[in-house]
Amino acid sequence: MRREFNSVEAVWAHMKKPLANLSARNLDQLLALVKNRLKRMQ
Repeated sequence: MRREFNSVEAVWAHMKKPLANLSARNLDQLLALVKNRLKRMQ
């Protein structure tokens, strides 16, 4: 379980900075931004 958590932490660390510089007007827009960033990482 701990190894999985480390993987999640690594993904979140990679996404945190770029997302911090974006602004979302609502939750739907935020989810779209997050999904877009995750797709770019694949």
